[in-house]
Amino acid sequence: MNCNQIKKRLTRYLERMCDNQEVAEIARHIESCPDCARELRGLQSVRGMLRCCRPKKPEAVTIAEVQTAVLERTTHAHMVPGMKGRDAPVREQPGRFVAAAAVLLLVAGGLIWQSIQPVEPPSVQRTLSDDDMFFILQEHALIEDQSVFTSGTLGSVMVNYKE
Repeated sequence: MNCNQIKKRLTRYLERMCDNQEVAEIARHIESCPDCARELRGLQSVRGMLRCCRPKKPEAVTIAEVQTAVLERTTHAHMVPGMKGRDAPVREQPGRFVAAAAVLLLVAGGLIWQSIQPVEPPSVQRTLSDDDMFFILQEHALIEDQSVFTSGTLGSVMVNYKE
């Protein structure tokens, strides 16, 4: 075997995952090749460091602690009495305040604008003459077969009787 093939199999060799024939070939090559022997020593030191850094066993956790942690991290934590989660949304939202203020100003401005507009005085009604009465009746003359005014709308005609 050449050095590239040996270097690819060194990890399997360290983990004792090779068969006996392969172990013998790798061992012979390492005795005769200083580069591969150096590579094997490097892998052994890394393996030793990894063994020293084994993960600690996790601490026992109660169900209540898990539930509390979940409640603290949910978006609705601000609704739970006594809970103040780090990730809870802030109640103060300046965007909503600005929008409400803008709507209030628009409504108030519209009402003020409407109140300062000049109001036309009511028209003064004059007494109707006979010619005026004829004109009004002619404009809204009834069609014989229909009881509707010619304009298509019902209305009222005020008639003054003279005594």
